[in-house]
Amino acid sequence: MRAEIAWEHEVARLRSLRKAQGLTQMGLAELLECSQAGLYEWEVGKRQPRITTWLRWREALGLQAPWDTSNTDQQQCWRKSMST
Repeated sequence: MRAEIAWEHEVARLRSLRKAQGLTQMGLAELLECSQAGLYEWEVGKRQPRITTWLRWREALGLQAPWDTSNTDQQQCWRKSMST
C-alpha cells in the first residue's frame, strides 16, 4: 500500500511538471521514444514503466534520479520499496 501511494504521488508530480512545461503526452512520448498510449497508462496508473524508462521520464522533465545512479544498493532498495 505504501508503495502504491508513493507511486501515485510520483506520477501526479510528473504529470503536473509535464503540463507546467507545456508538453503534451504526445510530445513527452516522443522524447521518451514510447507510445502516447503507454505514457497515458502510466499517468493514469494502469501500468508502471520500467525503472530505466521512469528515470528517462524524470530526466526529460528536468529531474534527477532519487539516488546516486552508480550506487546499485540504493537502486535495489528503491525498487524493493516501490514493489512492496
